[in-house]
Amino acid sequence: MSAKVYHTALLLAGCLAFASAQARDEQYAKAQLAIADVDGFSDGLALVGTYGMKLPQVHPQFSVEGEITTTISDPDTSVAGNTLEVSYYTLAAYAVYTHPVTDRVDLFGRGGLLYEDVSVDYYHPLLGKYSDSETDLGLSFGVGTNVAIKENLDFTAALTIIESDINHLSAGVHFRF
Repeated sequence: MSAKVYHTALLLAGCLAFASAQARDEQYAKAQLAIADVDGFSDGLALVGTYGMKLPQVHPQFSVEGEITTTISDPDTSVAGNTLEVSYYTLAAYAVYTHPVTDRVDLFGRGGLLYEDVSVDYYHPLLGKYSDSETDLGLSFGVGTNVAIKENLDFTAALTIIESDINHLSAGVHFRF
């Protein structure tokens, strides 16, 4: 395991452990399907899993989240008649501010630290498959909404900027427990 992965995982675990010890009200989980928008490539699909906790002792609308994302349908493009595919996964820790609009609708903004591992595969009929990967640690931001469906179930949708050329437009469910 690389030092960046180790440090990111350690930071994420520390944030969630601190939040768990401080959480008094509400924990939640989100499961979403996202359109993986990578500049210069066709859109792909990604799965997004989020675990979060409200921290009312910090601020009534403040929470922290840990999130993992992985592509399930890789964005691709054609280069000189050959296919180029990009796949990735991310681990992130976010600070989230939620603003209630009505008793059923909330808007939220979030920012945090994100680790990403991006792989590019190139297929050439004569040379075969060529792969290259890169990891990075950086900042990520997003905005979204939660719309109450039932007492502990919301519809959620968000736009998340992974990096300057990778964005997610996601939708799914938000379970409160």
